[in-house]
Amino acid sequence: MSRFAPSQATLFVMAVPQFIVCESTSRWTVAMRWGLSDSKVWVHQTSSLESCLAMLEQANGSVVAIEIAMFGVEAALRTIRDIGECFPGSCVIALADADRTHEALLREAGAAHVVPSPRELRSAVRLVKRCLAAAETRPASYRDDVWSRMPWGHHTSPQPTVD
Repeated sequence: MSRFAPSQATLFVMAVPQFIVCESTSRWTVAMRWGLSDSKVWVHQTSSLESCLAMLEQANGSVVAIEIAMFGVEAALRTIRDIGECFPGSCVIALADADRTHEALLREAGAAHVVPSPRELRSAVRLVKRCLAAAETRPASYRDDVWSRMPWGHHTSPQPTVD
């Protein structure tokens, strides 16, 4: 059972997916902003798990980068697993700070990528761009998803009309 669960509103309303960096310092955020400077992706920094989760509730499907040193390996593993369970459309990147000894565990917990250093962000930047582009094409609600699968779904609106 996860330690946190999304509110009911998260299940039906989804804002534009974001890129969230949860870290105690700004060095990963600065490196990510530099790596994403050629795109329109804004990097949101948070220094607590609570504010990170609040942002995820508002925008499921976001990409979250978590600094492992901030939580410790065991807590980070639980956090990554819980984010994957509660926010299945989201993608988690582990910021490991040159410690590759736990990379396999982080990936097994659900991390899509493990970055050992701010100097090695190139592949993480590509992943962020891909995940956010894919998330923007998902329907905003279950109703919209079902409606878009109907033969007439692309020609009409799922909103009820009253004459």
